[in-house]
Amino acid sequence: MAYQIRFDTDVQCLVLHTSGKASIPCVETMLQALFSSPDWTVGGNVLVDCRELTIHHLETGEIRGISQVITEQREALGTGQWALVMKDKVDFGLAKMWEAYIEEKVDFGSQIFTSLLEAQEWLKHGMSQ
Repeated sequence: MAYQIRFDTDVQCLVLHTSGKASIPCVETMLQALFSSPDWTVGGNVLVDCRELTIHHLETGEIRGISQVITEQREALGTGQWALVMKDKVDFGLAKMWEAYIEEKVDFGSQIFTSLLEAQEWLKHGMSQ
């Protein structure tokens, strides 16, 4: 799994652009890179662009494992908003499973999208979108 981290000045959030095949170790490495980014702030908003990420191979146990990696970083992640953009309805469904696993165990809000524009608008204007 490859990733790029950049700050989007228009949306005022960090953008994680992911590609390749997702795995638990890659998510761990990506989070550490995120926390090391000079643009990272605890509780900041994050847009995760997963449109080039392959996740259909993940089994339920692996999705739970990725969820655990996220929930173990609860304090470091803070209370921001996370928007995930998936490439299709199948990946959207898998992302919703991930969201259900973390929902009560993290302090940040999350929303899953298949439209980059809708995700950006949600982050810019809040959860009422």
